[in-house]
Amino acid sequence: MASLFDFLFDSLPMAVAHHGAHMATPGEWRTSVREGIRRARLGALRQQMMRFTTVRPPILRSVGLNPDVLGERLWSLNIGTDLSSVGRGTCRVRDQHYDEMVVFERIRWGREVGQGIEPSVLVEDLLGNKHELPLSPDFLLDEWFVFSDAHVPQDAIAMFPLETRPDIGLVRVFMYELDVESLTIVPLDPATFDIRDQEAFDRYKRAAASLDSSVIAPADLDAPTGEELSAFEPFFTLEELSLSGTIGADEMVRFTLQRPRFIVATSLMLCKESTDFEPGGIVGFAKFHPSMLVTSSTTVRRIEAAVRIDRPARSTNLSVPGRCSCEEMGDEIRSLLVTDANAAEMLYPAAAPPPYWGNLFSYYRVDPHVSDPGRRWAMVRPLVAARNATGYVERWGPAPGLDLKSDLTSKVAGQGDFDNVHLAPRMHLRDASHVSRETRISSIPFRTTDWRQIGPADRLELDPIVMAPICAHDCMHHHVRWGDHATARHALGWARNPALLKEAAAFQQASFPSPSLLQACAARTQRPSTEAGASMYPPWQQVGLRLEAHAAQLSTATLVPTLPGQREVLFHSPWAYGVHFADFYKLAFGISTTLGKLGREQFVLGTWTSGGIVPIVPGESFAALYWVLRYRSVAYEDGTYASHEYHVAHDLEKAIVL
Repeated sequence: MASLFDFLFDSLPMAVAHHGAHMATPGEWRTSVREGIRRARLGALRQQMMRFTTVRPPILRSVGLNPDVLGERLWSLNIGTDLSSVGRGTCRVRDQHYDEMVVFERIRWGREVGQGIEPSVLVEDLLGNKHELPLSPDFLLDEWFVFSDAHVPQDAIAMFPLETRPDIGLVRVFMYELDVESLTIVPLDPATFDIRDQEAFDRYKRAAASLDSSVIAPADLDAPTGEELSAFEPFFTLEELSLSGTIGADEMVRFTLQRPRFIVATSLMLCKESTDFEPGGIVGFAKFHPSMLVTSSTTVRRIEAAVRIDRPARSTNLSVPGRCSCEEMGDEIRSLLVTDANAAEMLYPAAAPPPYWGNLFSYYRVDPHVSDPGRRWAMVRPLVAARNATGYVERWGPAPGLDLKSDLTSKVAGQGDFDNVHLAPRMHLRDASHVSRETRISSIPFRTTDWRQIGPADRLELDPIVMAPICAHDCMHHHVRWGDHATARHALGWARNPALLKEAAAFQQASFPSPSLLQACAARTQRPSTEAGASMYPPWQQVGLRLEAHAAQLSTATLVPTLPGQREVLFHSPWAYGVHFADFYKLAFGISTTLGKLGREQFVLGTWTSGGIVPIVPGESFAALYWVLRYRSVAYEDGTYASHEYHVAHDLEKAIVL
């Protein structure tokens, strides 16, 4: 098993700090980051990370705005006193003149129990014994703060190969030992170490102390880190008892009982603005990664964990008291679940597909926290093959005269109930008082005289209006996959391993892993950002989701054994908070107008003023744009008007569980 620092540098915050120190090393670029860290100066590393001991500020706050847009500090974080969670996280939003918005009130790590979350991780050994690993002070080894300014290019970090623009990060490390006599989890006790254990632990303590938050002499910063951080000898030596047993009539199995030790790291990396979240790369998002890292000195059959993110109940602007500054916005945070259309389902496949709901979305559920309270959605089902069905959901296209439609539901292997979740307020067009049936664009802005007042019998769906496909105001997203038509590298998932998953399916019903499964686990080489349409989670992890109005709880479980020393990265896919939308807005509006009048028979809305009726057009109103992306307009013979969705759900539940 590798050293503790080697393990920690697989968490994103510590990997970022590691990279930053490497880049600060004098001399030419080295092929090995470890080689770089070996020659780094202590001051270079202390510019990237710090160990919390004597100084533990309650709030991690960015250090002011840099004139360079890509270098702007955006986040602040309330650490709190509960080691299984962090408190309020806020982000400065470029499109709101850097107003400080509350993104989340709390993030909690643990495991799912019932419909809630408990502060522990569950591991199951090969004998079927389940052990809870508490995220509590008794088991805490260290807490690290990362404040690196390093720009991490693609492929600099193997486990997180996308470009990273870090802001601030936090890592907590917990260590455990299993008392094999009582089968209880106990804190790691240095008194039980043999001489090699003690030497490795002392080496870690010396290295960690050099990065302590207490003040050290400036001269010490020029000292090389020496071998403290480059000592990758095993941190654990294993005391083994070899036993043999018989399973079945004639199969002899030899297995080893060890004095198992476990390490769990919870980490949160808050990132600066980047455009590598949605496939088109045209929206600025501040991503954040609330992930976990687990390893063990023994083979683990299964690991179960969860992370819960609570948004504020209402949109909260700390710079200007109240909600988001847009007048068309409501303030209540609500949920949305969406399944992206795969290439076979798209009505208008293109490099930049028209962003109509009928084209981009296979199906969706608005406010699932109301329609299905407490339901656990299976977001990733690794053992399920690709499948197709017709007749569940019918989708229409918007272009006049084409009237394209499809009732195909197509899912790739491993795809689950839904692909993404949005937690955001709703918009509205409450100021719309008049409507026109003008159906051709003659000029921009629109000009029309065919106005009539909106009547009580009209069903135009003007309040609430759901923001999608990209939420422009105070929206938090998470994607477990993107449609298989999205080929930008940041939209690619983890490559599937059919042979490993075939073994995994058999393992769910077996008492012990087969030799071929263990060989496949030892040889697994899958990496993220490599396969279109695939899960953004490792292909041997299933993922579930529970929703409340303003909270999301993800849970995961491994389906194959984790071998000694292997690192299991949980919740690898980031969340994202939108901060800049101008390019998306231009693209969406441009595509809409190119297709012709923003719909098959799209109405124009207007607001009455003393100077006459003023059109509300998508070029000036986000709410109007989202309205036309979801609805087509219908005029009935009785003179009433209505907005119809581009989707017609004949049996939505069958589409969801397909």
